[in-house]
Amino acid sequence: WCLNIGETYNVSHATWMKFAKGLRHTKVTHMYASEHTITSEIKEMFREVIRDNRQKHNMHIDPNNLDVIVKCTHCWWNPINAKVLRPYIRESEYESMLFDAEGLGLKGTTDGKNADII
Repeated sequence: WCLNIGETYNVSHATWMKFAKGLRHTKVTHMYASEHTITSEIKEMFREVIRDNRQKHNMHIDPNNLDVIVKCTHCWWNPINAKVLRPYIRESEYESMLFDAEGLGLKGTTDGKNADII
């Protein structure tokens, strides 16, 4: 449900469009693909789909899944940032993560473009 494609070069626009359409048939809820390899139009398509996909399951906000959630980093929006998880994180061994802006994926996103809310 978490996918970091990174900097995947030599992929045609048509292939990215097929990927974007196919993403609707997955349970991917958090993702990253480098803006150096995709257009802003495709990025918004991806983000719209993954936001919609968050209705398919709750693995990204299930407090019993914290061991996996904390490993899902470097996405456009990291699931550890979900407000519903904050009380559980405070009570866990991961509390120090709440004070790590880079680990939370907040560093460099102050313009609000990458802000999601759950």
